[in-house]
Amino acid sequence: MNPPFMRRSCRAWHALRVTGLFPTLPRLPALLLAAGLALPAAARDQDRAQEAVRRGEAVPLAQVTAHALRTFGGRVIEVEIDGKGRRIEYELELLLDDGRVIELTYEGRTGSLTEIKGQRLEILFAPPRPERR
Repeated sequence: MNPPFMRRSCRAWHALRVTGLFPTLPRLPALLLAAGLALPAAARDQDRAQEAVRRGEAVPLAQVTAHALRTFGGRVIEVEIDGKGRRIEYELELLLDDGRVIELTYEGRTGSLTEIKGQRLEILFAPPRPERR
């Protein structure tokens, strides 16, 4: 007498063998490990940025964030630290008070703003309109 779970597991095992997936089962741990190795890339960039700040070769993220909020207002909704070669870039996404999202790119060594992406950016840089009397 085979309990129902035994019949199901035997069917599943047979299905793996028939479909050709059985040979990949021994490789599954290696595939999972390889997939997991892609995740630490962001952590390595963060570690490189922290080390560069300690050595005085980059500005802290807090300084860049403070500049972005002081200049554009809104809220920071995402931060990325990109290590490109020996360069470090901070990418910030801000949700502005009017609901628009802009992406700012800062050069890590100097903390200077190098790129702004978003919609209707002309509103941010338009001179104030004179008041009518």
